[in-house]
Amino acid sequence: MTIFDLLFVLLFLAGALSLIGACISLLRGRRTRAFRLARGLAVGVLVYLGIVAVVGIGSPQVVRRLREDQCSDDWCIAVDSIRGDTSAASTTYDVDLRLSSRARRTAQRERFVVVYVLSESGQRFDATPDAAAIPFDTLLQAGETIHVRRRFAVPPRAGRAGVVVAREGGYRFPGCCIIGDESSVFHKHAITPIQ
Repeated sequence: MTIFDLLFVLLFLAGALSLIGACISLLRGRRTRAFRLARGLAVGVLVYLGIVAVVGIGSPQVVRRLREDQCSDDWCIAVDSIRGDTSAASTTYDVDLRLSSRARRTAQRERFVVVYVLSESGQRFDATPDAAAIPFDTLLQAGETIHVRRRFAVPPRAGRAGVVVAREGGYRFPGCCIIGDESSVFHKHAITPIQ
């Protein structure tokens, strides 16, 4: 947990109290006070989200090494290896990933995880469909580790590329609203370069 996580929690609680105070003032017929509280809350939210966006835009992209864990609480994923096979039509990358749980007692899963290849020009290449592929949201028992593989077909014109592990969907809350969080607005996802 970072200082920005704590800041988000404190501001979220302050915002909730302001909203409750505005509703109570409105019910008591104190419209001016209710309007002032609501306006202050709206301005505070806009300023805070502006800071989140500016930090996201200004943050450099994190470069991860092979086998470096990327964790969300006790659930982790790491790019273990990348193997390429080049033909005239495309380069096929087999990416081996390790899913692990650092939990000591409870089973865990992580939802909305996606892995894709990103070219240096910003073009995204999703994994080729494979009905037998182990899903990323597989329930892991405490301390369990499993290995999954994804295959990507990338055209030769894509140039240098890297593997990105990200979370998409589910509104990425609360990460979308935490200053400097990789899931925050406009923040660049970490990348593991393909050598």
